[in-house]
Amino acid sequence: MLSDSQVGSPFAGRVHPATRAMVGCCVSTLPLRARLGAAETVGNLIAQIRATALSAYQNADAGLHTVMTALGRTHNQPLFQVSSSPSVDPLSVD
Repeated sequence: MLSDSQVGSPFAGRVHPATRAMVGCCVSTLPLRARLGAAETVGNLIAQIRATALSAYQNADAGLHTVMTALGRTHNQPLFQVSSSPSVDPLSVD
């Protein structure tokens, strides 16, 4: 059974003041991790994924090098192999 899952989620937040006036698409992909064995119910899993996503959005300005160093990975090791795009703006959900 799969107990640990990483999914890439696109994020277009312009967190740096210099990027707010730019024209064009500025998208980063945030790696999100879910520990499936830790969630006892579907509700707990959804709450865990929501908390992980909100934390990732708050730290979206961390560069790839910073993330890879923190995880102890090299640049040729993938952070995720599946990408997902939410259909609702996750920052506007209560």
